[in-house]
Amino acid sequence: MSDTTGTTGAATSAADLLGGGTTSTTATTTTDGGTTGATTTTTGAETTATTATTEKPSWIDALDDPELKGWAQNKGYREVKDLATAHRGLEGLLSREKLPLPKDEADAEGWNRVYSALGRPDDKGGYKLSEIANADPEFADAAGDWFHEAGLNAKQASVLAGKWNAHQEAVVAKMEADFQAKSGAEMSDLKTEWGPKFDANTELARRGAKMLGWDKDTMSGVERVLGTKGMMTALSKIGGGMAEDSFIDGEGRKTFGMTPDQAQARLNTLKADKEWGKKYLNGDADARTEVERLNRIISGTPLAA
Repeated sequence: MSDTTGTTGAATSAADLLGGGTTSTTATTTTDGGTTGATTTTTGAETTATTATTEKPSWIDALDDPELKGWAQNKGYREVKDLATAHRGLEGLLSREKLPLPKDEADAEGWNRVYSALGRPDDKGGYKLSEIANADPEFADAAGDWFHEAGLNAKQASVLAGKWNAHQEAVVAKMEADFQAKSGAEMSDLKTEWGPKFDANTELARRGAKMLGWDKDTMSGVERVLGTKGMMTALSKIGGGMAEDSFIDGEGRKTFGMTPDQAQARLNTLKADKEWGKKYLNGDADARTEVERLNRIISGTPLAA
């Protein structure tokens, strides 16, 4: 439907009329799409036409939410069909990649569906942890169960296993470095304590280890428990013979392998033994010899070579 009206302006003076003044004609046309106004201006022999168009309201103008309206304008959805086209494209994308989420933490079936979609193997064998360099077989088997339970895919499991192995290697390396440093310090202390008899006592320690049937690996394990100084001292006493006690101290003296306190404790025990006391009082040679040796240790008197 259209409606057209027109207005013609009359000359404002005779001079304008006679001398070819300005005459204006305005026409307004109304259609379903909006209102269009046209103005024609005639000056002398020239005629100029100017047309002004008023756009119809946009669907965005009907939105009450300013933020939503701004979003639609920024997206460039000038017409409803633009919005519909974008929505259809998004819906198609989501339908192709759609993965139902688990209902809650207890939805085992839902979580298994997600884990499988993300690449979790059917069982722990799919992780192939045993093929990782320096992998411990027992750890690989146990870790496979853990990783599968946690829903990890093969790549994630491989990364974690590799990181764990690297961490363990670093821990072992540090422990070894710490042990070597401590062992070196204790050996230095032992050399000072034994003085010129260090080589002789070291030979006794070697003899003690042989008597016990210890190989290098066994001694290494014992050394990490007792310490370098503790093991060397113990093996030297064993090598020299605890009964005969040929352990040599830093001043070249032999001892029974007992400290004065130990000797005193042994002597007190013997004195408390009534049967042993009778033997000593009756002049038993072994009993008297033992008392003499214990007293020498207690007093620090060197033993005869």
